[in-house]
Amino acid sequence: MTYRGAVSSGAMAVRKVSLGTLVAALGATALAGAGCYSPSVVDGKLLCGPSNACPDDFSCVDGRCWRGGVMTVDSGSTDDGPPPLDLACQLPRCTPSAPVAGACDPACQSGCACGEKCTIDSTGAAACVKVTDLKQPFEACDIEVVAGSTIRRDNCAAGSICLNPDPISTASAWCFALCASDNDCAAINSSCVHRPIGSTAAGAPVAQVCDVPFAVCDPIMNTGCTGSKKFCYLASPDLAGNSRTVCDFTTGSSGPGESCGWSRDCFPGLVCPPGVGRCVAPCINGSNTCTVGTCQPYGATYGYCN
Repeated sequence: MTYRGAVSSGAMAVRKVSLGTLVAALGATALAGAGCYSPSVVDGKLLCGPSNACPDDFSCVDGRCWRGGVMTVDSGSTDDGPPPLDLACQLPRCTPSAPVAGACDPACQSGCACGEKCTIDSTGAAACVKVTDLKQPFEACDIEVVAGSTIRRDNCAAGSICLNPDPISTASAWCFALCASDNDCAAINSSCVHRPIGSTAAGAPVAQVCDVPFAVCDPIMNTGCTGSKKFCYLASPDLAGNSRTVCDFTTGSSGPGESCGWSRDCFPGLVCPPGVGRCVAPCINGSNTCTVGTCQPYGATYGYCN
C-alpha cells in the first residue's frame, strides 16, 4: 500500500458536487437522501474537479479521487500510476446554466460516461466521444473524421477540441479549450469566440472555444509574434477601452476593402472593425498615416482607417 500526500476535501473550501451531477458524470445510481453523498466510486477512476473537488470521504491525489488519499497497489506490481485513460471518469466542471444542442455540455464536460469527453461533432452539435490522449490547449493535435457519420474525434484532453485554423491546409491543428463565455477564458487572458469546425463558409458549423491569448505585438507592421502563432492582429478593446492584440496561427484571405467577419479573415496588416464589415488598414490614434480616410479610434492605442 502506498500513501501520498492528499488535498483533503474536508480540510479546504471546495465546491461540493451535487448528487444529480455525480449521477450524470458516473453513469451510476446513487441513493438519495439528506446529508453526505456516498456514490459508488472506484478508487483512482474519478478525476478531481475544480479546486481538487472529490466526493465525500475521498481526497484528490495526483489529479484523481482516492478514499483517504491511500492508493492500493496490486501485489508484486511496482506501477502505482493512474489507471488507463479508458477507465477515467470526468468530474463535471459546473452545472450547465442552459440546455445546449446535443447529448452533453462541452463547457461543463457533463453528460458523458466514464472514459468519454463532450466535444463538438462535424455538424456543430455536442457529442460524447472516447478520450484517447491528454493534449492541452495550444498543443498540436490530430483530427479523425469518421466517414459516413457526424463523429469527429481527436487526441485533446477532455474540455478541449482539435481545430485547424486554416481549413484550406490540413497540415497543422491545435487544441482549443471549449467555453460558454469569456469568464471561462479569463485564466489564460483570452476571450470566448467561435472558430470553424471544418469550413469557413458562412453558416458552417463552429465550436465555441477560448481564443489565442492576448499578446503584445504590432498589428500594423505584423511584428512581435514568434513560433507557430506568428501573425499579429488587432482585437476588440477590453472593457476599460484599452487596445488589444493577438498572435494567431494563420492569416485570412481577404484583402483591402473585401468583406470580413473579424480581423482574422483579413491579410496581416489589416483589421475588420465592427460595423464596417470590410478589411481596412489599422493605424495609431492621433496619427496621419491613413492613405484613405482618417484614423478612427479602436481602443486607446490603435484605430482603423475609414
